[in-house]
Amino acid sequence: MSQEEQGKVESLLSELGKKIDQLIVEGKKKKDGLTDEIEEKIAELKGQKEKLEEEFESFKAKNEPKWIEVREHLEKAIGELRAAAEAAFKKMKS
Repeated sequence: MSQEEQGKVESLLSELGKKIDQLIVEGKKKKDGLTDEIEEKIAELKGQKEKLEEEFESFKAKNEPKWIEVREHLEKAIGELRAAAEAAFKKMKS
């Protein structure tokens, strides 16, 4: 895996983590704090992000030559997580 590709995935995971943290901060600013539904969604997003990070680290260590085959899968999964985080953020703001 090239350094550029590795950096791209790490950057996407970092960005996702920041969005989740932002959801938590925004939720705490709300008058009633986080709703149960939003808290559950945040916990789910955190779990999915951690799983992706673990899979990525495991893959890097074991399967360097197969990176190209898996890259699209990781990018799709990260994209789905990003969309879910953004949807939760929009829902919280409304």
